[in-house]
Amino acid sequence: MNKNDAGFLRHFQPYLALDRAIWMIAFARFIIAGGTFVLPVYALILTQKLSLSPADAGMMVFIVSIGGMLGSVLGGYLADTFNRLALMAISEAFSAVCVIIAGLFAYDALSIIFIALSSLALGIMRPAMRAAILSLCSTTSESKRYALSLSYLAFNVGHAVGPLIAGFLLLDFYQWLYWGDAATTLIAAYLLASLIKKNTGRKPKADKKTSQESIERSTEHDTQYDARVPDKTQIALFLAVNICVSFCYAQITFTLPLQMAESFADDGARYYGLILMINALAVLGFTTVLTSLTAKTHPIKNLMLAICGYGAGYVMIGFMPTLLVMGFAILIITASEILEVTNGDAYLCELVPDSHLGRYVSFSVIANNAGIALCPLLMGFAIESIGLSWAWSLVGIVTVFTLLCLSFMLKRAKKIPLQP
Repeated sequence: MNKNDAGFLRHFQPYLALDRAIWMIAFARFIIAGGTFVLPVYALILTQKLSLSPADAGMMVFIVSIGGMLGSVLGGYLADTFNRLALMAISEAFSAVCVIIAGLFAYDALSIIFIALSSLALGIMRPAMRAAILSLCSTTSESKRYALSLSYLAFNVGHAVGPLIAGFLLLDFYQWLYWGDAATTLIAAYLLASLIKKNTGRKPKADKKTSQESIERSTEHDTQYDARVPDKTQIALFLAVNICVSFCYAQITFTLPLQMAESFADDGARYYGLILMINALAVLGFTTVLTSLTAKTHPIKNLMLAICGYGAGYVMIGFMPTLLVMGFAILIITASEILEVTNGDAYLCELVPDSHLGRYVSFSVIANNAGIALCPLLMGFAIESIGLSWAWSLVGIVTVFTLLCLSFMLKRAKKIPLQP
């Protein structure tokens, strides 16, 4: 092996040091994402199979989404009350049962009720999964970022496969769209259930690269940290930042396709697919390297770098809408997304004790959803008022506001000791 190969492989070594349970959860998340067949095409199911009008279909999708948000609120509390792995397994199993029943009523509006219940169960699972990953990490802040990075990568690989299979099943094997979704969910539930006995009551241990001195510092810090009250001001700022960052990220699915259509007319849809493919490939190529390169940097500084990347990328798309510029911009935006995902919840974990982690992670999930929901509302109004090109300036304003919040957070963070 030459030096270049060794240098590249070192980016993967911290992942190998992660707890086996984290790898199993990441694999379960890959299966869940790869087997999510119903929700990606649910608008088509409602209009084509259940013959609902677009307005009615939109209302039903909104109701299903609300179910997921309510589940996140409930899941955050339950994740701090019950065994997180057990909660994840039970939620997944309940979701699968609901989807199986929905498949039996696939041509009846009654199926919507069971899909909403499934969305509720998945909402309960999400904060429990994030909290479980963070609590199973070693005592270092770096290991939490690698764990989140692994989970993020697993989700994106699975998500790249799921919608493709869903489109095929929708056309020729409609009911199996539901049952295939349920089958993969049950497999994930079984994997999570198999971890319960082995990990109940076990404290996280340091990874292989952590020195004894670091272990002692972390243990001492944990003892002090768990006894203190969460910094609510810092957490409120973090949630505000989360809303803004999610608003910026959501431009990919709302404003960007509109820009592609305006810039390239009939070729817009085809080029938009190309941009999404570049995004998916960049996630696979950038995640491990970026996580490794930024692991020792303060998470707030990484979040500042991420929001700068969002601002720069979208301004390039808005004011220089050529295919080459858009391709380069989406690479910057993808790198920003990776930095945000791997540093956001890792920093939140440093602000609250493990006994409160589930409920605060649920607040983070809700903030993410709020930012995504605000994107079409605010950008749609801006596009109608000032035009598509200038509407991108709203994203610039949001990024400046977010940077100010992060700068204030960074000043306050000097008074809040970060885990080594």
